[in-house]
Amino acid sequence: MEVQVRESKQDIGLNTCILPVDIFKAFNLSPDVMYNIHFGRVSQYSYILPGDQEKSGMFFSKLIFSQLALFEDITLNIKNVGKDIYLGPVVGIFVTPEYFKKMLDANRNFHTEQHLRGGFSQGCFVYYFTLENINWTEKKVYGYTLFPSTKKGGMYWMPMPDIMYDRAVNHSLMYKFNAEQVRRQFQNGLNIRCINSRISFGKWEIYKGLSKHRQIKKYLPETKPYKRGKDFIHMLDKYGFLFLKSFYGSSGKEVLSIEKEDKKFKLNFYDKGLRNMSFDDISQVEGFIKSFMKEKSFIVQQGIRLLEFKGRKFDVRMVLQKDENGLWKSNLNVCRLAKDKLTITNVDTGGEITTYEEIYPDLFIQGGKVPD
Repeated sequence: MEVQVRESKQDIGLNTCILPVDIFKAFNLSPDVMYNIHFGRVSQYSYILPGDQEKSGMFFSKLIFSQLALFEDITLNIKNVGKDIYLGPVVGIFVTPEYFKKMLDANRNFHTEQHLRGGFSQGCFVYYFTLENINWTEKKVYGYTLFPSTKKGGMYWMPMPDIMYDRAVNHSLMYKFNAEQVRRQFQNGLNIRCINSRISFGKWEIYKGLSKHRQIKKYLPETKPYKRGKDFIHMLDKYGFLFLKSFYGSSGKEVLSIEKEDKKFKLNFYDKGLRNMSFDDISQVEGFIKSFMKEKSFIVQQGIRLLEFKGRKFDVRMVLQKDENGLWKSNLNVCRLAKDKLTITNVDTGGEITTYEEIYPDLFIQGGKVPD
């Protein structure tokens, strides 16, 4: 069941709230009993009275509305377990301080709003937070959220979450210890459920896992762990275009593309900005690779030649998640456009996100053929 949360403008008593009559009856509640209403890790006892009509909002006294840190006109799931009433759940997305500051910039990360909107659409209350501004005594967090009805976001004090979605896997050394303390206190001290607790996924580990499935393997680009120069030379002779990627790199960093063209070797990589280099001899390429890898583990991977949109290379990204019935669904489809004539499409290296629907019509010329 879902209910829209509102602060009552009338005097209904300090410890009272009014629930739509259909939900009141479905929960088999009594107006003479005090129920413990939970919103995240904040709770408050209140009498609950049935409203005059079905499918109206759930109205709270000003005191309880404030103590629960509720927000006007948000729609939440509601359930009861005995004398406990639960709203939400509240989902806190835990990110690094660096990401949080970047997110608050006018050009917010595209995925920020998608996560918030997706949560709200399912009757959850979702916000972003970092290890700073946590009030352990009042069980509240000062974080960022967005309201779908107004499309405006802001910083607010909100209840500690029922669920922590951990996206803060790359804390700098300055914050690592404090971040682990937050995780430990949330999980062990407050029994908050944490998801995405794995620190990182290695590219070679992912490839090995996917390639075990025959239906998937045929679609994967050839991939090997890089051990010596002949690993990339053989692959480059075979395909003419390849990538070297560190096992645990992210955001388009520690990625090097190599293309053989007109007896030259063209390299494209990120180093405080996207860089282009060209070599005449394969031994020069091998020497550069050694300095680029810096003793880290890399994979060498068959390059996939990307289609172009208005002269810019792009790839398509899909987010696949299981629904409540355990079935896989595509919840997000986006395209990433590379900057200028470059081969790396990552947003953090200058790429741009747009929708698949915007690009798709332009991929066809008259007669319905994809341009070369």
